[in-house]
Amino acid sequence: MLKTLKIGFLQYSGVSTFQLLYKDTKDSLEDPKDRELPRKLLQPNKAGILNLEHFNHISNQKIIVECSDACGCSDSCPRRRLQQGQKKRLVVFYENKILGFGLRAAEPIKAGEYVTEYVGTVLTPRSNRDPSYDLGIEIVAEGLAIDSRKCGNLARFVAHACDPNAAFIETHSRIFETDPLIPRVSLYALRDIAIGEAVTICYYSRDKLASGKGIKCACRPGCPNHLPKN
Repeated sequence: MLKTLKIGFLQYSGVSTFQLLYKDTKDSLEDPKDRELPRKLLQPNKAGILNLEHFNHISNQKIIVECSDACGCSDSCPRRRLQQGQKKRLVVFYENKILGFGLRAAEPIKAGEYVTEYVGTVLTPRSNRDPSYDLGIEIVAEGLAIDSRKCGNLARFVAHACDPNAAFIETHSRIFETDPLIPRVSLYALRDIAIGEAVTICYYSRDKLASGKGIKCACRPGCPNHLPKN
């Protein structure tokens, strides 16, 4: 069993798990220049809220490590948000001919709150299939992707926005330390999201969006960016 650390309001093993499995070391990076920012552990507060005020949605090097039986906490622990399942009411909404279907909030969502999980089939990315619904895994099991093309949930409808109000974050989550560790991804709100507002993420880096190549972005009226073609 992993050593637990006394952090604030509970015994939390997430810090030691992060240090052992995910923190960057000189030996773990083939080329440090490939990573924009060092890996960062995101920790919810007592209300289960993440501080995402300075969140860089371009970098994928962030992870949440949820509590497990190693912590000795209850099922209602605020550091078990993904394990507790989706609580926010969401609705799939047809936006228009250009954007197609999107996902909207059916109740207010506060900044830093857990929204839902990106669900699908965990696969090794292959060039001979449509990657439109792939969500790459960079930390928990690098080189894999969650594909929601044939099997997924509401999260597959989250649309792109150059100024998004939510972000996907890799999540190390299992109830018992003896359970298999399956790559999972949580969706968290970057800012307050009002009832009826579209829940959005940023699909691409700012460099790619500003390249002037690809499909004209229609995330908002007059958006100057372009979405790269797959």
